[in-house]
Amino acid sequence: MSRAAHTATRFLPTTSRQLQTRGNALNITEREHDVIHYLSKGLTNKEIARKLGISQHTVRDHLSSVFRKLNVSSRIELAILIETSKLDAHNA
Repeated sequence: MSRAAHTATRFLPTTSRQLQTRGNALNITEREHDVIHYLSKGLTNKEIARKLGISQHTVRDHLSSVFRKLNVSSRIELAILIETSKLDAHNA
């Protein structure tokens, strides 16, 4: 894992409580957390948009913001960080 990915993993929110402590360090918003949650369940942008009552463009914008904040460049990288973070949280 790259150094940037390792650093991002430490801050990636995996629960609402962790969002309040870790997410704020990277300014991850509540809505971005919601998008991350649905992305981690494998939903498409269209499906996420329907669940949250927002447009697909807004979902795309939230994901772009999350990618920048966590220094990842794709949904796959983000999904890997989410899973790694969950594993790290369980092993801590």
